[in-house]
Amino acid sequence: MPSSNSRDQQQQEERVFKALFMPVSEELKELENEDELKEKVLTLLKNKDNIKEITTIHPYYGHLTITKQELENLKDLKHVLILIKNFNLFKIIAITNNNELNLFNNEMNNEWELINENDKYRLIHFGRDNEMLNNSLQNDYKDFNFFGNLNDENLYNNEIKLLNNNNFTNILNNLDVMNIILQYLNFSELQDFKFVCKKYYLLINNREFILDLVLQHCKNIPLKYLENKQIELRELTNKELFKNYKLYKDYKISFTEMSITWMNGDYWKVEECDKSLFGKVATLNYVWWFEVSKVFPLKKGKYEVYLKYKLKYDSRTNEDLTIVFATENTDNEIKVDVCPLSNSLISKNRNKQDWMETYIGTLETTMNDDRIYFGFRGFNTSGTKSNMSFDYLELRDWSGKKKTLGETKLLSGEHTEEANINVNVTKENTQSKCICM
Repeated sequence: MPSSNSRDQQQQEERVFKALFMPVSEELKELENEDELKEKVLTLLKNKDNIKEITTIHPYYGHLTITKQELENLKDLKHVLILIKNFNLFKIIAITNNNELNLFNNEMNNEWELINENDKYRLIHFGRDNEMLNNSLQNDYKDFNFFGNLNDENLYNNEIKLLNNNNFTNILNNLDVMNIILQYLNFSELQDFKFVCKKYYLLINNREFILDLVLQHCKNIPLKYLENKQIELRELTNKELFKNYKLYKDYKISFTEMSITWMNGDYWKVEECDKSLFGKVATLNYVWWFEVSKVFPLKKGKYEVYLKYKLKYDSRTNEDLTIVFATENTDNEIKVDVCPLSNSLISKNRNKQDWMETYIGTLETTMNDDRIYFGFRGFNTSGTKSNMSFDYLELRDWSGKKKTLGETKLLSGEHTEEANINVNVTKENTQSKCICM
């Protein structure tokens, strides 16, 4: 006779959540009596020959992804139920009708949504079907609580209780000081800030708050995260959400995502780099014609512009490398005050042989979602530009502090220290005007 421990283990294994394709007859499809339908489905579940398991399941929420090719392979079956099963519990989610997928019963499954994408269907619920799914799925997406039981009322104040009502904008409005501070915190500062008090720790570790933080304060969030009811973003783990906050809080554009003339592996090449936020950088071997460009969307505002790059002992340029910003929208005027990456700066600092950050200047646009052109150029072909690596161009919210054009910091690992660099930028080397393409 099996021990109770082995029975418990077996029962636990049987409770693993599954999603299934189950072919059914027209008569079964038309059944309206819920008990009778349940009895018929339970009988069919015993016959495993005609049942196929759905393998693409979200690890925590239990969202189902069904390709249209999978449905095409079932074209000989007029009606197929999509159901979820957890031990002796099951729920019918959707049904195929001549290769089209529809929710089985909108009233019964009001916590589920069906998204029809180009080559697939997505059945999603974002944790609203807890009874059926979440107990048997991974916990990577759940909030963890450093301070103990989240149900302990002593840990809450009125603002934290609002978390349960998904009213996150009101939280920020009620915490005026926090709302101001959060806009200026980078990723590591935000991690430190949550240890100020229990209230902030609970708030910053709350999953929905992190989502709201990303949506409100990330300027460069990829479009894929905003489409289809933000499914791609909402399915990320807390760790992945914070990674996105780190990536997109300030506007960083990788040089590997830019258009680079002579990027062919000989003159320019992409190299892996563990000190890059993006994991890779663009490295210049040598060119006579130096040209890098990118068009990107930008929200209304005033920004400080920085360039992160690395020089070598034999880095060379025969001219200042000019930086240009312009707008594609002729109805909008942008204010630009930037300096080049000068020949004198490169000559003076090529012995540093470490990553540096140079303050290029300011950029201001008055139109939301304007498309901005960035150009980085050196067209004097009488000599070469050589042996430099470029990580990213960064746009930060204007701090209001007075800065010197060409001011450079040496970046050593995770710490930033001031390099003793003074660069004289002449009036002729700067832009301070409105430009339109």
